[in-house]
Amino acid sequence: QTQNVAKELMKYHSQTLGYVIGGNGRRTEADQLAKGVNLLVATPGRLLDHLQNTKGFIYRRLKCLIIDEADRILEQNFEEDMKQIFKRLPQNRQTVLFSATQTKEVEDFAKLSFEKNEERKEKPVYISVDDGKSNATVEGLQQGYCVIPSDKRFLVLYAFLKKKQSKKVMVFFSSCSSVKFHAELLNFLQIECEDIHGKQKQQKRTTTFFNFCKAEKGILLCTNVAARGLDIPDVDYIVQYDPPDEPKDYIHRVGRTARGEKGKGSALLFLLPQELKFLIYLKVINFIRSLCLSLSLQLTETTYVMVSAGSQDFSHRIRVQ
Repeated sequence: QTQNVAKELMKYHSQTLGYVIGGNGRRTEADQLAKGVNLLVATPGRLLDHLQNTKGFIYRRLKCLIIDEADRILEQNFEEDMKQIFKRLPQNRQTVLFSATQTKEVEDFAKLSFEKNEERKEKPVYISVDDGKSNATVEGLQQGYCVIPSDKRFLVLYAFLKKKQSKKVMVFFSSCSSVKFHAELLNFLQIECEDIHGKQKQQKRTTTFFNFCKAEKGILLCTNVAARGLDIPDVDYIVQYDPPDEPKDYIHRVGRTARGEKGKGSALLFLLPQELKFLIYLKVINFIRSLCLSLSLQLTETTYVMVSAGSQDFSHRIRVQ
């Protein structure tokens, strides 16, 4: 995504652009680096690999290192890779670090990334765009939750998605297996949807992502792999079928909608009765319960029987296969 934005910005300029990520052909990347690039977009692991093993990769004239999603890099255990990258890159460089959350781990990471030569005693400049805000979510976002027994959860999801087929909806699940299962089940029940999860190949995820970005309407089922770092335009609804493990993950998920200064969107959180205490950790969020409480009341007996029968038939088909 970053590479595509940069490509659009640079198409009328003479500077060259490259990107290196896991899942792409390493030899092709090495040839590209040997020719030289002005702007390189990279993931930590693959960048370190090229720094260590690609002889034609000349980086001694590096002027600026930008680290995006610093908190996520730490969560994904790339800290050691980043330490090695810092050691290999020129010390006389500008370093810019972006993070959605400010934690002690991020602060320590910042100190490490901003280390200079002994004679350069520069202190990093901290800039925040959210200081003084009372809410952790954007103003254009309406949020609601509904408490649903486990045997009714899928029925409510089905009813919601069937009603919102003319909208753009993202549904978050807790595991790759759950995403895959529900994608197949919903398509079996003639609710067209696509899916993104961590067990897919990079090319498959990229294709699905851009298809959903270009679409005016559609349903995307996903794990937290799509919760951050993706700028998907005009998402109308975020549905969290499984609540996140931590409040910050909730913020990242709902951040896929109501983007931009005047963006608007809605988020719906599914909770089991025993999960209500999760709301204690979301005190800063103003829920609009009216957004979702009526959903369960709209499930007619006909819908219940049809979806239940379809679910049983689908489960039976999986067992047979």
